[in-house]
Amino acid sequence: MKIVVTLCLVLLIVSSAAVIYADSKSLVGRTIKSEVSVTLDGSVIGQALIIDGVS
Repeated sequence: MKIVVTLCLVLLIVSSAAVIYADSKSLVGRTIKSEVSVTLDGSVIGQALIIDGVS
């Protein structure tokens, strides 16, 4: 029984920490500086945005 209660508390703490962290990393209102191509083994696999100097 103690294991079940401990597991529930740990899951609650971990899930609430993830929600708090996700909220603090919002990109709304940030300025896009540029866009670059991402290559892997010589082929383009996608685009990356540079926001406030960080991609």
